[in-house]
Amino acid sequence: MEKPSEREIELEETLRKVCEQRDRAHQCIGNLVDSFWSAHYNHAFDNEDQEDSKKETDENGKPKTYRCSAGRSLRDCFHGCNIFDDKEAGCKGYDCPMGYHHRRMYEFVRKADDVLEEPAAELKKFDLNRIPKWSSSYGYKVSSKWYAKMLLSFFISFKMGEKYTKKEWEQWSDAFTNLLRIGLANYGIALPKDLKGLDKKDLNDISPDAARVFGEIKKFVEDRKELVRRIEQYEHGNPDEFDKALVADEELAMFYLLQNSIIFMGDFAFGKDYPSCDLGVYGDYISSLKYRCVSILGLPRKNFDIIKFLNDTNDKGLTILGGDAG
Repeated sequence: MEKPSEREIELEETLRKVCEQRDRAHQCIGNLVDSFWSAHYNHAFDNEDQEDSKKETDENGKPKTYRCSAGRSLRDCFHGCNIFDDKEAGCKGYDCPMGYHHRRMYEFVRKADDVLEEPAAELKKFDLNRIPKWSSSYGYKVSSKWYAKMLLSFFISFKMGEKYTKKEWEQWSDAFTNLLRIGLANYGIALPKDLKGLDKKDLNDISPDAARVFGEIKKFVEDRKELVRRIEQYEHGNPDEFDKALVADEELAMFYLLQNSIIFMGDFAFGKDYPSCDLGVYGDYISSLKYRCVSILGLPRKNFDIIKFLNDTNDKGLTILGGDAG
């Protein structure tokens, strides 16, 4: 490998400092957002409902309480309004009981949330074509590091809750499916061409081909009960020891990645409109999986090092075998 020039070393060090500075800014913004919502949830801005100035009564003769144009009471507004300035939800803004400082805080927290969601400017957009299209005419040999790199790149680029077009959803789904197909082909398991019905719980409702694959996947997991036991022990024990084991044990790392890919594919439907609570659960699951991918790749937990690695398109660790193998 050619030794980097002084200019290249200088540019890399500058980029590292930019990344570290950005990370500190993100941490500060994150602390602002967290402290704001913590204050709301702990009633820092709470306000009891009050009778309106006209002392009107409802149909039961009880004094009416204040309602804004969206139908929110004072308590609703001050305890954490989730439709602030959302015209589609009915907020008109002009009759909001919150004062200038409250509304200003909402505005800045919204902007802070937007900044936190921005992708790192130095991270190249992940080309989904870096995950080869699976073909039954070929065989595949893949390392855990290649699979972890593709999985990490995929989930860093895929934004949970994003409004993708139908074509984009299909592209994300096809890329993930190709990745899982390649990983399973490493163990001689071939997913059927038509994956419809694989999410059904009743095996009587799926095709014989899909049922065959379910049986193969079930056997694949059952034959590795010791690996399942080790993973469960690590996840409930010392996470640092788990990181070391994933780096040292290729079989453990590959099984962990495939097991979680199977779980995600069986549970998450690309293109489905999920409620925010479900998106939060999936987001936490993906975050944990990305964390372990970094462990398997043996990377320092620094954005600079991770981004530099992912920007490198020299993806070693995948061998495609020609001739009707698989």
